[in-house]
Amino acid sequence: MKSENVFDAAEDQLDNDKARATVQPWASLRYRDYSWLFITSLFVTTAQQMRVTQNLYQVYELSGSAFQLGLTGLAQGIPLFGFGLFAGTLADFIDRRKLLLLTTAGNLLIAVTLGVLTLTGMIRVWHILSAQLSHPRSTLFSIPLAWP
Repeated sequence: MKSENVFDAAEDQLDNDKARATVQPWASLRYRDYSWLFITSLFVTTAQQMRVTQNLYQVYELSGSAFQLGLTGLAQGIPLFGFGLFAGTLADFIDRRKLLLLTTAGNLLIAVTLGVLTLTGMIRVWHILSAQLSHPRSTLFSIPLAWP
């Protein structure tokens, strides 16, 4: 009989807690700094995914080869495994602001170079492959920099 009272009391307490603590899904966006972090992260992630999709599409349009397409994906993955451990260590020893500006400038240079080559019609698959090898390196350094 006493155990039923314990369970009833626990259920009553749980109901009271639920009534008091209503969770609002987007409440964290009321904080200005978190809002900026969320919005910029959303835009950066969207841009990176668009870049990857565009590069893979362009490689397939230029070559028509599934092998070249796979090689492009591999070229993006190699720097992640090769430099991933060193990027975090280096980010700890170098001024974060300077390194973040350098990596952002590197990403911009790669994007502008590919854009100019595409607009002039001089783009080749090896240009995209070299960009795919270079871009993850600079992105790798920006990840530990953004999260202190």
